[in-house]
Amino acid sequence: MSKECKNCGSTLPDEASICLQCLTKCNDSESADSIPAPVFDGAGEAARAGVFARLSSLSKKRKAAAIVSAAVIILLALLCAYLFAPLDAQTDPAIISTAGGQTAGAGDGGAPKNRFEAIVENTKEALSEGGDGEDGEKPKSKLEAIVDSVKEVVSGDLEGGTTSPSGQPNTTAPSTSGTQTTTKPAGSTDGTSGATEPETKPSGGDSGSDSGAVLNYADWQYTENGDTITLTKYTGNDANVIIPDNINGIDVGKIEKRAFNGCKNLKTATFKDSEHYHILWVESEAFYDCPNLEKITFSKNTDLGIMPQPALKCPSLSDIEIDHWQYRFEKGALYYYNTKYWYLYGYCEGYESSTYTVPDWVDTVHDATSNLYNNKSLKKIYLSDTCNAPLKQSNCMLEGIYAGNNDGYLDKDGVLFTRFDDFVQLSIYPGGKKDKSFTMPENSRSSFGSLMNSYLETLELPSSALFYSSNGIKNLKASFPNLKTLRVSKEHPQLSEIQSRLSSKLDIVVY
Repeated sequence: MSKECKNCGSTLPDEASICLQCLTKCNDSESADSIPAPVFDGAGEAARAGVFARLSSLSKKRKAAAIVSAAVIILLALLCAYLFAPLDAQTDPAIISTAGGQTAGAGDGGAPKNRFEAIVENTKEALSEGGDGEDGEKPKSKLEAIVDSVKEVVSGDLEGGTTSPSGQPNTTAPSTSGTQTTTKPAGSTDGTSGATEPETKPSGGDSGSDSGAVLNYADWQYTENGDTITLTKYTGNDANVIIPDNINGIDVGKIEKRAFNGCKNLKTATFKDSEHYHILWVESEAFYDCPNLEKITFSKNTDLGIMPQPALKCPSLSDIEIDHWQYRFEKGALYYYNTKYWYLYGYCEGYESSTYTVPDWVDTVHDATSNLYNNKSLKKIYLSDTCNAPLKQSNCMLEGIYAGNNDGYLDKDGVLFTRFDDFVQLSIYPGGKKDKSFTMPENSRSSFGSLMNSYLETLELPSSALFYSSNGIKNLKASFPNLKTLRVSKEHPQLSEIQSRLSSKLDIVVY
């Protein structure tokens, strides 16, 4: 037996109560007119099908872009939810951390209602302080203040990492980035009971052979950086000073640049031997403008990290005592080994020798350029066969620098030129060279911008001895203030420009 659907006309089994074609009831007891037919949203189905079809037809790049865009929108939504979520003024660190630990208002004297308001308050606080940093440091920029405010609100005090400068293996510099530091005189405590009494110890209980050396903890300013201390300034007036290895049980991990700045009485500085092995970082120019400093003794049982020229403008310094596998001192020179090469790291400005011959095991001396030029006894430098020369010219007492068999340089009468494939470039014309005349070599290039020699009176330029630029021609008289005569080959390609720029200042002779 079968029957016919009264709605769509399909043939159905007699026992069927629903038409599978149109999904309408078809009981005999109900009329088709009394049962409403379902309404299908054909347009919606078609739209959805069209969307999936278009997505399927997209290229991989477009699909990836769409996914990234969706992810960015979701992340922005989550960030907004995080920033603008209500805060609990009693417990939330974003509120507690604002305004130096005091609950700060969001414009009305009350606590911030959300993290966005807390960040704004911290930024206002940082920018309102302004002014110069401690000891004349550069003021914090607005961008730095904003970044610090976000860090403080979102994650609180960040732990300082460790970084190592280029060329310093096996030694890690303590980093102060992102850490909360407190400057205080040594010997003080953070409790409310007040500072402890400064501790003064005679030299008998400390390292160093200098009689009368003292370790006075009250003579130091420092910052605490997590589990290490950075000595920022020595404030005492002692002639023989012992530098502490720890303060209040915390290791001294760094001596800041110019910690000893202008210490007129200082004669010897002795780093106290470490009670337990730790890193000690000594910045460049840690000893600066100490006119009577004669000797520095570095500590033992310490992983030393010494930056180039640890002592600068110290005209009496002649001796450095050090016992470490990466450092070596001999004949006024401090050398550093980077596990591949030896470098001249510092030259004692008070070491009394008229010559410095670079050992054949040393790769470069340019890290101690200023030291070499500040030494008033030093007259001549002799490079080794593979050594790199000092980097810059300086008005100094140096009379000559000689390349010998070094293939990287050419010297002519003590004037140093750097070799290139097709020419040589003037590098150093010693400020103490007393010759009154000099002839530039063939195929040479010069700029003269950083030179200074007051003895030269006559300079000769062959046709292939060229200036790098018009500025080089202009700088000639400034570099040699007593220059009177310039002899120039008639075939020199820059002759007309030389005459137009220098004829009013020099006697130009064309040969």
